[in-house]
Amino acid sequence: MATPRLAFDVWPSGITSADIPANNNVQRLDATVNMSVKSATTTAQPASPTNGDVYILPASPTGTDWAGKATDTIAYFNVAWYFFTPKRGMMSIVEDTSATLIYTSAW
Repeated sequence: MATPRLAFDVWPSGITSADIPANNNVQRLDATVNMSVKSATTTAQPASPTNGDVYILPASPTGTDWAGKATDTIAYFNVAWYFFTPKRGMMSIVEDTSATLIYTSAW
């Protein structure tokens, strides 16, 4: 189960490993609050991403982890990519163009 807006993990009753949903939620917050993304036009998944890199994926992204995730917001933490479906009203600064984007039904 997840929250309706940012899909934060909800702790199920009787959970014994609360660190897993807590860590997932912190990563979502880190990627989406006051969001700044490296690019909204990069289609090829980087071979050597830096921890904390965030992208808005354009149409037809490529790469093992990016393919099929068009228009998602994606963040790299430690050794994995985490995908976030944008929600209406989210705003981001795009570093490579200095543009400000607001998500309505698209970026």
